[in-house]
Parts: sequence; structure tokens; C-alpha cells
Amino acid sequence: MTSFVVLHNDGAPVRFSERTEFVHDHFSILALAFPFFWLLWHRLWFAAIIFICVLTALALIAGEHSFTLVPLNILAGLFVALEGTGWRIGALIRKGYRQVGVIDAESREEAELKFALRQSPKDETPLVYKSTRPYEAPKNAQDANDLIFGFSGKK
Repeated sequence: MTSFVVLHNDGAPVRFSERTEFVHDHFSILALAFPFFWLLWHRLWFAAIIFICVLTALALIAGEHSFTLVPLNILAGLFVALEGTGWRIGALIRKGYRQVGVIDAESREEAELKFALRQSPKDETPLVYKSTRPYEAPKNAQDANDLIFGFSGKK
């Protein structure tokens, strides 16, 4: 399981809403392969400018030894892949969001569901609930083989 950091804007009540952000806290392969574009995609403008300045400085330092640029580019991409998620969280905090939780889930949808269920008041019906009635087959079906995609074979 991976973890999702839940950030919420202070202007809204702490409930699942459009002001809730779920940031997947993980190592990003795309950030390793394309660090500059990954930074731009996630609107980390200042980090992208710093990244270009660092790569330019490394290229100037390497000079004629251009073979050293490949490992340096890989190291810079590795740094972005490891720290990029933290930069995203920091950017959201600077925009007025605050961290309200960390949720372990397989996917973003599961994290959203877990957060919504945890935040639902006791007097409201949760978004997903378990039925107390056992499943009953339709009355016109003789056995389970008669059902095809929920429809009986009779016309």
C-alpha cells in the first residue's frame, strides 16, 4: 500500500470537498525520466527554474567533459523524483492548504473513499454501506446458470 497526504483548504469545513487535495506520496518514475516536465506539470515553477539553473551550472562546470553530464542529469532527476512530492505538498501549504491526514490506500479513489467515510458525521448515512439483507436471486431464475449478465435467458 502507498500513502496519500490529505490537504485541505482552510476556507472550507474539514469534509471531503473540491478543496481537498490528495497527494500520492511515492517515488515518481516520470519525475526521474522527465524531471523538468514533471515539475512544470505539477506547477512547481520556482523548482523548475532552479532545476534549469542547476543543470546549466553543471554543464558549464563540466566544460569539455560532456560524458559527466549524463550521470549528473540522472542524479538531478533522482533528486526530483525523491523530493518532488514534498515540494508539491509545500506548494499547497503555501497556497493556504493544511495537512489533515495521511491515508494508506491502493489508489486515489480508495483514499478518497476512506477519507470521506472517516469524516462523515455519525448522524448521516455513509457513502458506502453494507446491506444487511442477503442477496436473493430473481424470482424467474431457476438456478445460477440461467442468469447471463443479470438477465434471465427467457424471453
